[in-house]
Amino acid sequence: MRLHNYLKYCTLALLFLMMFTSPAMPDDLTSFIVANEGPVLSQLTSVSPISITSDAGFASHLLGFPGNGSESDPYRIENYDIEGTLGGNGILIGGSVTVYYEIRNCRVHNTFTGTGINLQAGHGVIDSCEIMNHTWGVSLAGSDYLITSTEIYDTSFGINAFQVDDVSLVDSNFENADVVLFEEVSGLNILGNTFSASQPVVWNSDSFSVSGNTFNIEEYNEWLALDGSQIGTVEGNIFNINNNTGIWIKNCQSIIITDCDFIASGPSGAGWLGVDFRGFSGTRDITIQDCLFESVNCDGQNIEEGLLITNCVLNSGSIGLVDSPGSEVSSNTLTNGQIHVAYNCNGSLVYNNTLTDCPEYGLYIRENNTDLLVSTNTMKGSKSQDDHGINLQSDGVTLYNNVIENFDSGIYIDGDDGTICNNTLFGNNIGIEIDSGSSSNNLYYNILYDNTQNANDDGSDNTWDDGVSLGNYWGNLNAPGEYVIPGSAGSVDRYARPYRIPIIPPSPQVLLILVGAGVVGVAVAVVCLRRR
Repeated sequence: MRLHNYLKYCTLALLFLMMFTSPAMPDDLTSFIVANEGPVLSQLTSVSPISITSDAGFASHLLGFPGNGSESDPYRIENYDIEGTLGGNGILIGGSVTVYYEIRNCRVHNTFTGTGINLQAGHGVIDSCEIMNHTWGVSLAGSDYLITSTEIYDTSFGINAFQVDDVSLVDSNFENADVVLFEEVSGLNILGNTFSASQPVVWNSDSFSVSGNTFNIEEYNEWLALDGSQIGTVEGNIFNINNNTGIWIKNCQSIIITDCDFIASGPSGAGWLGVDFRGFSGTRDITIQDCLFESVNCDGQNIEEGLLITNCVLNSGSIGLVDSPGSEVSSNTLTNGQIHVAYNCNGSLVYNNTLTDCPEYGLYIRENNTDLLVSTNTMKGSKSQDDHGINLQSDGVTLYNNVIENFDSGIYIDGDDGTICNNTLFGNNIGIEIDSGSSSNNLYYNILYDNTQNANDDGSDNTWDDGVSLGNYWGNLNAPGEYVIPGSAGSVDRYARPYRIPIIPPSPQVLLILVGAGVVGVAVAVVCLRRR
């Protein structure tokens, strides 16, 4: 956390010593969202800090606040310029307060430590205020608060909300506010705000919505952090990322990230990760859908179950999976990007993705990813040296019905016990290439044509037909019969067939693969399952 001076470090330490579905928006919330430019200093009255600890304190205060404390006519603290005291509060409302009140068009500032506005009780609104130069800009406890159209800047904690229910932060601006902390909050709405050099943290909270915000992320720890939280929606936000991360997730459950733009920004035009996962347990049921990634990546790692990345567009960005079994990556469009399945993603699905201008590889499958199904993807490379459409390093993987073109090797295999069935490979230097350390793979009903070399097998015990009557289709074969596979293995396709356009495959049966609580139909021909 970036703190501006030694004193802020001290106050940060003091704070942690002292304290250790998406919710529907309130029906009347829109009435508070009013465009304005903050308080006008010439119209403000300079007053001393305000402290109210009972309902009667509003009416009896020397400033004579208007209103009666009802929901329709709240008490109003408005049009004041307040300079807080060292370590104190600009405005404090707490004690036994139960009424409704609004703080409007006020400027609350300090020179060092203290809290700008401290709300501990009652039903409060902060509207069109300017809060600056505090350790805590706003502190909240209790329930039922709205902060709208407010500027908070140059603080160690823009907001510190602890054990609060029903909080809405709307149409406000944070600049150099460091940490905007919501801890153990239930019913949180963060809507239409701008965060610059400020880090919102949703910590151990539930039932939250983060929508329509702009995050300008220039330095470390300025991302949106979700830690230990659940039942949340992150929707329609813009993340401008300069060599950093947009959303940081740890130990969260049931989170939907949808319709967000993650865009590399800054002079270098470089990003890092749109979505990043931390921690090694406790994260499950995460959906990332309909998002745009411009020169930033999307990683899913250390997720116990239920990761779905779908319908996203990535330009010069990649998708990565690691230690996330049972994940699904589907229907994404990647340009100048890749999909990387690192390890321990057993039982995952990668299907119906479109990849073009792939650098180095389209899909890289590393070790320990058994029972992985890769189906119905389309990949097009640049045919640069040593690039691969699919680089398969794991055992027990099924590659079915993929279309791969314009790579050095369309499919490169350095794993065992794989099933490679009904794939189409053309325009590659080598259509399918099997490494010397690879064995016991079963390859049939693939279509290979217009490759410089259709196949090469330097492995052992690899089978190029189904053992009964079904081999592969070869563009350089004139009549059905045996086809000798080049390479040191001496493999033979015993039931090879010449390739003729069009090839219409036999009608497949359908394997229904259960994913989470839903059912996804994946067209996997029974002939692609290993015959036992």
